[in-house]
Amino acid sequence: MSISNDITQWKQILGEDDNKIIQRLMSKKYLILSNSNIDTLPDSVGELTQLEELSLLQSNIRNLPESIGQLTQLKCLNLYECDNLHNLPDNIGNLYELKYLWVNYKNIEKLPLTFSKLTNLQDNCLRIALSKIDETQDNGQREKLLDILLCVLKIREELMVYDAYSIRYNFNTYEKVSHYTTPDTAIKLLKKENNDNNEKKSSPLRMYGCNQLNDPSEGKLIYDFFNSLDTLKNNNIDLQPVLELTTCLASFSFNQDSLNQFRLYGKDKGKEATGVSIGLKPDFFHYLPSNLGEYEKFPLYRCIYFDPKVRLNNKPYIRVATCDEVSFYQQGNQHDWKSYYRYIRKIEKNVTDLFMKIERNIQSIFTNIEDIKIRQQIIETISFILLPLSFMVKHVAYKEEQECRIFLFTDFNHSDKITIEEIRMYSNYLHINDYVEKIYLSPGAKKYADIFRELTLNQTEIIQSDKPFRIN
Repeated sequence: MSISNDITQWKQILGEDDNKIIQRLMSKKYLILSNSNIDTLPDSVGELTQLEELSLLQSNIRNLPESIGQLTQLKCLNLYECDNLHNLPDNIGNLYELKYLWVNYKNIEKLPLTFSKLTNLQDNCLRIALSKIDETQDNGQREKLLDILLCVLKIREELMVYDAYSIRYNFNTYEKVSHYTTPDTAIKLLKKENNDNNEKKSSPLRMYGCNQLNDPSEGKLIYDFFNSLDTLKNNNIDLQPVLELTTCLASFSFNQDSLNQFRLYGKDKGKEATGVSIGLKPDFFHYLPSNLGEYEKFPLYRCIYFDPKVRLNNKPYIRVATCDEVSFYQQGNQHDWKSYYRYIRKIEKNVTDLFMKIERNIQSIFTNIEDIKIRQQIIETISFILLPLSFMVKHVAYKEEQECRIFLFTDFNHSDKITIEEIRMYSNYLHINDYVEKIYLSPGAKKYADIFRELTLNQTEIIQSDKPFRIN
């Protein structure tokens, strides 16, 4: 169908009534239909071959016409917060130039087979996972691999702390996070000094390489969990952490004033309870569910806590990092606790169900693979698909930390984002100054109160922890 046949519909969509509308449409590079009541696009959208960006953000769109596959110049497709959209067009894989795709995967029922062709996406994990899936020749296996990938994408969205849902329901009012560090590092993060360009800058927050974390099970627990499945054990199948991407992260906690955290982290000269907790505003993080290296801000994800050996009613025992009940009572908002509790329980149920769906797909895939080469290729593909979750999963023994994390997944061809200093590897994040909400001083860091008041120009609340702990 041509644009001229759909002209009435296009005029309604664009809110224009002009004889030159066809000419303008044909030359458009950007079509922004965000926050609109539009529930469908004309089939002739495929004729807009110059289009590079199409945004239907927060629209009522219910489906995309197959003709969208003709937009071979499209680089950005924004379908975020389109709650009525449950399927993607079968030929979405024709969008070879697509770099940015924002979708609420939680709403998507199934990924079309051609989705694996979107190997130009800038999300490193997603792009490489799709490349590996696309190498799979058997359509049945590819379909199951895409289903595993969709489960991972859904889990990742479920674990986002400051997403559109939490903002809409004001849960971000209570879900405050802090970064625990030493007094010396906290001062470096806040103190502005002249840099090489004679600009006053403080040190940015660093995201450190995951291989340097204290917990020896980091990045391995999720693979141990799925390797315990009977189908994998009986067939000597061993999923392993992958090394194709460098992973850096920074950790935060919902427990802003926690004696446990002060005793474990941010020790000044090795002494317990001598650290600093920097409380951060929600806009220190991104609220879109993607991890694009080109973006200044990254989304914040809550960690999953479980014991790979424990099951309840044949379901994995899963809990997620959460703001505790006392935080609501301390702020005088105890009436909101029940709704927040239901919100968290729903996340845990959804994540548990998705883990079980991944289990079923993995067992189904490996039931009848006899070719050793194909089996190895599938093992490597599944291992990589699970990578984004691998550092979001922690043993339940660490549950008290109520940890959240930001991640950078980068390949070795983009090592400009990585700095190696002596034996440590890190990537810089944002400068923290404009995002500090409160600063909590542990029992052993009270002597630094005046320094932090000076560094924040006495405009940030400095809270001296009253947690009982004897400093010798």
